[in-house]
Amino acid sequence: MPYCANILDEFPGLRLHLENMLVGALPSHFVRMVRESKKRGEETDSRMARLNYRIQEALCRQVVVKLVRGALILPLIVDEFNPSILHVRRDPRAVVASYKRQAWTDWMEDSALHDLLLSPNDGRRDIFQRWGDEINKIDEMGYAARVAGYWALTEWYVDQHKEESDIALVSYERLCLEGADYLNDVFSHMNTGVQIESGTLSRESHTSNRSSNEKAKDRIWGWKSEMSPTEIRNVEAAVGMVGMSDSLIDRS
Repeated sequence: MPYCANILDEFPGLRLHLENMLVGALPSHFVRMVRESKKRGEETDSRMARLNYRIQEALCRQVVVKLVRGALILPLIVDEFNPSILHVRRDPRAVVASYKRQAWTDWMEDSALHDLLLSPNDGRRDIFQRWGDEINKIDEMGYAARVAGYWALTEWYVDQHKEESDIALVSYERLCLEGADYLNDVFSHMNTGVQIESGTLSRESHTSNRSSNEKAKDRIWGWKSEMSPTEIRNVEAAVGMVGMSDSLIDRS
């Protein structure tokens, strides 16, 4: 998939496909049904119900879209929609621990960052070739380092574009601990005009909601008990190689 605008312009069919993907207009009954069913909290075979849902969706003046693994198409998103973007960034050690917990690291056990980021002639090479030496070193450090390296490089790519639109970096850790208060502070520096009522999201309190606080802290620091010392060192080293050490959260 091309990620650079000049590459995309050479493939108008693929650009159209990506545009349809971003607005949920892919010509697939299955794709639409999954989205509609999840939104409605039910499954339906009624064509009228599906039509009503699509009309309601089309009339919305503002929508909130969760996009996973969309970092490398950020320029396309900005170019097509110029949206307000909240980019949630989490400590990479917790990211790798989560992948490991969900058994999602298999794709990196037999894959190399070089093959993912430097070999395809679709625009990725143009973006990441400056990190060629670091990528080759990370490839030799094992799957945890490769997962962290891929994460760090895509986050670095986001940083290169965050001044181009209304993009705010959101700390996952602060969001867990401070909830709506933190998110409202983020919104105050954006063009959304959105405010969230206090208490809508759980936040840390030293006098109440103890179990919620412990759960939040486990989300933040649970990686310490889920990863080996070697894995932790490799993740930290890989992230540091591409200049993303600031993403490592210090407990103090």
